[in-house]
Amino acid sequence: MGGLIRGMCGLCFGIVVYLICEKIKKLNPNRKLRIVFTILEIGLWTIFFVVWFVLGDPVALFSVLLILPIAIAISFSETSYISKIFTQKWMRCFNFLSLTIYLNHFGPRILVNYMFPGQSYKFCVGMMAIFTVVACLINYAIVRLLKLLWENKLKNIFTKPDIL
Repeated sequence: MGGLIRGMCGLCFGIVVYLICEKIKKLNPNRKLRIVFTILEIGLWTIFFVVWFVLGDPVALFSVLLILPIAIAISFSETSYISKIFTQKWMRCFNFLSLTIYLNHFGPRILVNYMFPGQSYKFCVGMMAIFTVVACLINYAIVRLLKLLWENKLKNIFTKPDIL
């Protein structure tokens, strides 16, 4: 049941971010407002990452998650000077990487909870990052292998018309 609640919260989180982003885009900000959005964006992301990595307090992190929709909305509304980075062509290479990390983070989280009970929050976050990178590399190798198999063998088998 916890996964269903977490999934619904994720969907609602995305809807809130989208609505805030659309409202910000409709403002048509001038130079002064762009500077305010830039300062606000830097401040919100700094607060989030300081609480996450420096303090390492899970309770404080859940409180700071409430400011995350505002930071994400400012970043992707293209109203601050920093948000222009996310619209560059070279950022498209992170699409596959982002999806791979998202699809492979659950297993390492379970593994870290099982293998390192009672360890500090910072240690567990570090180990989860390492295991997630390993899982992503394994995923990348499997995808490459399947692409090679498809191009060399499987494509002919599955796309060949049936002979009656």
